[in-house]
Amino acid sequence: MVVTGEVLLHVALGVPFVVCIGLAVMPRRTGDRLAPWAGVAGSALTLLALLGAAVLAGRDRGGHFRLVTDAAWAPALDLRWHLGVDGISLPFAVLTALLVFCCSLYTVRVRPEAGRLRAFVAIVLLLEVGMVGTFLALNLLLFFLFFEIVLVPMWFLIAWWGDPHDQPGRTSAATTFILYTLLGSALMLVGFLVVHAQTG
Repeated sequence: MVVTGEVLLHVALGVPFVVCIGLAVMPRRTGDRLAPWAGVAGSALTLLALLGAAVLAGRDRGGHFRLVTDAAWAPALDLRWHLGVDGISLPFAVLTALLVFCCSLYTVRVRPEAGRLRAFVAIVLLLEVGMVGTFLALNLLLFFLFFEIVLVPMWFLIAWWGDPHDQPGRTSAATTFILYTLLGSALMLVGFLVVHAQTG
């Protein structure tokens, strides 16, 4: 079986999502024991998939998108699953996966002070899906969807695992973050809709 770059991009998005869901439905005791290693395995596979995609994509020649997938996923609304990479987005996606892998390795020995290890690992992996997806998205609405995926895990990371000595402060910081970001997201969505109305 030949593995294409397009498949590897989907693996990079699918693996952390599947591991995140698996940790969420796993019994608590088993999940807490396996969470660090599940995070390492999931983030390592994501990193390897993106490194493989980088090899298959080759050098960027003229700024063209490569490893492109373009399929309708909501034809009635003319929404398309449009992924790909170029010479700017691919290095950022790889670096994001490397950062998440390093964070996952860190949790093997150093556990979050606030506890909830299984939830922490699952949320970091969901965050990875959103971050990598923003770099792979090739249309505005898909970019918006991945961007919004990032917001929810970020709120939990700030509110639950922020400064362990300032619980009210971290909750306030998380709320401020989500309010300002949602306001920006709403304006961005309006801008996307105006662009679509003007250009199709």
